Amino acid sequence: MPSEHTLLVEGESDLHAVRNLVYTHDILVHYDQDIDSPGLDSCAFEIKTVDSDNTSGGQSKFPRAVKSHLALQDLQTLGIVADADNDFPGSWEARVNELLLFEEDRVFTSLEDFDVRNGWIDRTRNQIGDSVRVGVWIMPNNESEGALEEFAMDLVPEDDDLWDYSDEVIEGLPERRFDPRDEGKAHIHTWLAWQETPREPIGRAINQGVLAPESALALRFVNWVRRLFPSLDTETEA
Repeated sequence: MPSEHTLLVEGESDLHAVRNLVYTHDILVHYDQDIDSPGLDSCAFEIKTVDSDNTSGGQSKFPRAVKSHLALQDLQTLGIVADADNDFPGSWEARVNELLLFEEDRVFTSLEDFDVRNGWIDRTRNQIGDSVRVGVWIMPNNESEGALEEFAMDLVPEDDDLWDYSDEVIEGLPERRFDPRDEGKAHIHTWLAWQETPREPIGRAINQGVLAPESALALRFVNWVRRLFPSLDTETEA
C-alpha cells in the first residue's frame, strides 16, 4: 500500500543521510528496501530515491516521479529534496516550478515572497483534484549551489582542526583531477578519510556523531521536515 506521506530524495547517499539525520531527532522513517525498517504505521513518512539522469543534467527524472506520485489518490503529503542547478540561486522559483509544474495553471506565484532559506511548503492538487501538501528543499541550503556534500560540510564541528587542514590539502594539490564543481565532494571525503573509521558515508557519519546533527543547517532542515509532515507538529530549537 503506498504511503500517504512520502519524501523523494536524489539518490541513495541522500536517502541515508536524510534518514539518519532525522532519526537523531527522534523522527522515524520507513524505507521499503530495508527489512529492519519500522512499518509505515509507526513512521512519519516513507522515503524514496529518485535516481538522477546524467544524460539530462541529473534532474529529468524528478518531475516524472512527482507526477506519478501526484497520481496516487491516497497521497496527502509529498516532500522533495533535490540538488540545485548550476545557475542557482537565481533559478529557485524556476526549480520549484520545474519540479511540480505539469499544467499551465500549476505555478506557485507565492515563491516570489517566500522565505526560501527555510525550505518551501505549499499546497497543490493531485490528478483527481484533491489537495496535497507539498514541500521542496533544494540542497544544500536553499541559497547556494551544491548538493549533499556541501550540506555535510556545514555539519562539520566548528572546532575541528582537521577540517581547516583538509582545506589546505585541497588548495595545495599539485594537480586537480576532479571537476571544479566537485570540490565540495573532494573536501568532505578527504576529511572523512581521516576519522576514526575512515571513509564512512555521510549518512553513517551523521549517525555516529562525526558530523553534527545539531548544527544550524541541520536544524533548519529538520524543522522543514517537521513543518511539512502532519504528525510532526513541533520544531527543534537551535
